[in-house]
Amino acid sequence: LTNSCALDGCHTNNLPQSGLILSPGFAYANMVNVKSSNDKLLKRVFPGSISDSYLYRKITNTQGDGTGVMPPAGATALTLAEKAAIASWISDGALEN
Repeated sequence: LTNSCALDGCHTNNLPQSGLILSPGFAYANMVNVKSSNDKLLKRVFPGSISDSYLYRKITNTQGDGTGVMPPAGATALTLAEKAAIASWISDGALEN
């Protein structure tokens, strides 16, 4: 996520979108088992479940809340392989590694 999301104007320490800092050293603590600021019924990352993880819904544009796809136009999009890696990481328990 660092290359596509932890960028100025997006998810860095300087005014992060949705209060989500994805810079190295901050990303894990700000995502795993943390309630989504956009959908209070979901966690940003719910270990073991991509369907209950707002992050996965957001990067696949299936969140259904009208907030748009990530990353926004002009930013480097996640590849299908990167999305699959995120899905696997979440499904495998979202370990801090």
